[in-house]
Amino acid sequence: MDATKKLAELLQRINAKEVSKEEARRVLADIDPVELSLAEQRLLEEGMTPEELRGLCAAHIEALSDELKRIKLRTGPGHPLHTLVSEHDEILGFLTKLEEVAARLVALAAWERENEDFERLKRLAAELVEAEKHHAREEDALFPELERRGITGPPRVMRLEHTALRAKKKHLLELAARVERMDYAAFKHDLKGTAEYIIFNLRDHIFKENTILYPAALKAIPEQEVWARIKEESDNIGYCCFTPGYLKGETSGAAERTGGLKVLHLAELPLLTSPRGPKIRRVLEEPAVAVTNVLLEPGQELPAHQTPVDVFFYVQAGRGQVSIGADSAAVSAGDLVFSPKDIPHGLKAAPDDTFSVLVVKTPNPAPQH
Repeated sequence: MDATKKLAELLQRINAKEVSKEEARRVLADIDPVELSLAEQRLLEEGMTPEELRGLCAAHIEALSDELKRIKLRTGPGHPLHTLVSEHDEILGFLTKLEEVAARLVALAAWERENEDFERLKRLAAELVEAEKHHAREEDALFPELERRGITGPPRVMRLEHTALRAKKKHLLELAARVERMDYAAFKHDLKGTAEYIIFNLRDHIFKENTILYPAALKAIPEQEVWARIKEESDNIGYCCFTPGYLKGETSGAAERTGGLKVLHLAELPLLTSPRGPKIRRVLEEPAVAVTNVLLEPGQELPAHQTPVDVFFYVQAGRGQVSIGADSAAVSAGDLVFSPKDIPHGLKAAPDDTFSVLVVKTPNPAPQH
């Protein structure tokens, strides 16, 4: 009996609870991630459904929890796996916030126009939908290479989960947009079920990719030139507006260093789509400051929103309007506008001109990883 068949039988015994969790952890802790992936693939080929395999065994996931640390040590900023793991960190943060916001909204008796949690729900849903670019890079750049090397089962399961989660995330975004027009009891029921599904299943999905799929990929693809090709394909697909690393030019190739001096070429930074609509370039992120380049088409608007820190708007090119609270002003290239923290602010391009604005937040309101 070959090793893969033995491992597949062990996984079936674990799934049937014929092996204790402690024994499963001890045995599986020393198993190569590629061998584990091939064993799971064999179970699929022998008739186990992807749905059954998804919930196969918490023990083998727990046994590989240290793999995430090893991935970060063995790769660096710019490596496709480092980027995917870093995006997972961001997505897990969104899920924590969604859990908190959904609990508060479910506790309400009725919709409240001034309650900021409804706007927070919209933003979180938009961020989760934006993560589709993360899944696209996996499905179109990473998974095909694994499948060429004979690892087909895990990518098949991950694609299945992407499809199920995609529908739920889209529904959450639609739900957040129409709450004002819904019966609030029906909204709460729908929100609770949808949020709980996304939170549980996406956390589980991320954990399996971090601790099983990515280690298997790192083991199965030793050639740096192949990772360089996967990186190029990933660049062509695009990144999320929350992708870490692009804030510092670490992975974009848009930064030049001379000694302690770093020069950023804005035109070479990846052009992303903000959850609020406009195109953006994530320029810089440090604990003291975050800089984003917002680019609006003629007549396009960045809706009013507020931040917990002070913001400066520097008009790099074009003409438009900046609103701060109840006030607004027409501005053009070279103008600088200050917006105090916790006051709604927004941007709108002139109807006949593009509008490029550097948005400087100080200090950086985002958590540092």
